[in-house]
Amino acid sequence: GFASRLGFKGETDLGNGLTGFGKYEFGIDTEGDAANVKRRHALVGLKGDFGSLTLGQSYHTWYNHIIGPVDLPWWGVNQSIAYTGRTGQAASYAGSFGAVSVGATVYMDGGEDDVDGTEFAVSFDAGPATIGIGVQDLETNDDSAVGVMAKAMVGPVDLRGNFISMGDDTDLHIWAGFGNAYLDFGQADFDAAGNSPTGVTLGYTHSIGPQTTAGFEF
Repeated sequence: GFASRLGFKGETDLGNGLTGFGKYEFGIDTEGDAANVKRRHALVGLKGDFGSLTLGQSYHTWYNHIIGPVDLPWWGVNQSIAYTGRTGQAASYAGSFGAVSVGATVYMDGGEDDVDGTEFAVSFDAGPATIGIGVQDLETNDDSAVGVMAKAMVGPVDLRGNFISMGDDTDLHIWAGFGNAYLDFGQADFDAAGNSPTGVTLGYTHSIGPQTTAGFEF
């Protein structure tokens, strides 16, 4: 009942170097008496030498550059103060220029307001590391979120982390992978509430076939 997917995707050559694409994906559950099918992705887009423009529900700029590279545990507690996963009613641009990738997202809920949120981010190589810097400004939050992400191989260790600040609240998230094992740590500091929740996940994956992997987390 966890992490099952059913979806459809495709693309078509539009000529002049342009490709149209689309994706519709559901999460499938077989447990309990709640809804068994939930929409995950519902998007259409256009891509070419300029990059890509995507409309609909999916992972967008803030997640792709700041959250996603560190959001690796299957079940671990994510303590991010500005966690934004798959979101809808959005238009996103993504482009790569050598070692630099950029992104921008605009949210519109179809109501009276024209724009309900914006996201901007850039990621680039800095020696052996990749750095991401982003800003998220959503109408539902009083303050904008500013985040920095870094990832690098340190010897045999895949080390990743991000730091996010939103008003007086901050959070730190660190992930370290060594072979099939990994350790995930997240802590948020909610200034107004005066608490600092912490999440720690220890995980291990094991291949039991050419297309099958077992995962264990504590």
